[in-house]
Amino acid sequence: MPMRPLADPSRPHEPDVDLDAMRANLGRRIARLREQLGLSVRALGEAASMTGGFVSQIENGHVMPSVASLVRIAGALGVSVGDLFDKPDATGQVRHPGGRTIYRYDEHGVCDEILSDDPTGEVEVLRSRIEAGGGTGEGVYTHGTRVEVVYVLEGDLEIALDDRRLRLATGDSMTFSGAVPHGVWNRGDTAAELIWVVTPALY
Repeated sequence: MPMRPLADPSRPHEPDVDLDAMRANLGRRIARLREQLGLSVRALGEAASMTGGFVSQIENGHVMPSVASLVRIAGALGVSVGDLFDKPDATGQVRHPGGRTIYRYDEHGVCDEILSDDPTGEVEVLRSRIEAGGGTGEGVYTHGTRVEVVYVLEGDLEIALDDRRLRLATGDSMTFSGAVPHGVWNRGDTAAELIWVVTPALY
């Protein structure tokens, strides 16, 4: 029988994602978790180092927060970032391009595609695309990982580890402790394609 052809890894995969629905679902989930904890919008904002007004905009689906903001919100709610999104159970299934879970942060030029399905949550593999000028937002942060590995498939990347600034180009890779506050930005003129391996899982 015919076999499914392999996708060309040199070409970025652009999934068809309803961004309005994603923002709305994210906002509803954050609001529900906040209410379950008995927190006001203002209290959640203070715990996540942002204004209550910004939290309200997120909950109403008007804005998509940066990765750094999501990490702070998740931490304040006592959950993982992935718990803020709808996650289908894909364990043990082959996932072809177009059928994997996608997390998009278009306002920040970041798209994360989940390549792995580890039911234990011990390891996660992501294919990330960061548009020119995009990144994880202002400042550096941690999000509960122990170890992270990044491999640059294409493009240029700036990674901050505390007060260090490192440049990675196509073909470069790096391993670092997730306990070190970090951030990532694409300072180049074209999109960067990356493979991330993190443990434990972020999403």
